[in-house]
Amino acid sequence: DLNTVDNGILKHLFFEMTNNESSWSLLVAHFLGVDHVGHSYHAHHPLMKEKIDLMDSTIMEVVNLLPEDAILFVFGDHGMTDDGEHGGASPAETDSGLFIYSPTPLFHVTCPDHSDGSPSFPFQ
Repeated sequence: DLNTVDNGILKHLFFEMTNNESSWSLLVAHFLGVDHVGHSYHAHHPLMKEKIDLMDSTIMEVVNLLPEDAILFVFGDHGMTDDGEHGGASPAETDSGLFIYSPTPLFHVTCPDHSDGSPSFPFQ
């Protein structure tokens, strides 16, 4: 089943985020549709684009609803090969993405030798 878990999360996620009586300090949503499409078909199947588009629109909506004092972490628990497998030791199976967002800047990095205001990258 490609949709039941994701639809169940969507049914409750935005309500929890917008309900003034909800007092969450940690909210976890573990979507499974992308993983299930990979296993059922493969990583480049047309249904994968639908699931990725759903995740993109969901993340955009969460970002728009995020309280000023919150931090959003979006990450995968594993990667996926082109044929939809994981569990092995290849980079395609073990690497995954990480996205962190906060409506409020968490820190500002400046470097003394950049008095012109140009960006500095101290960890090069």
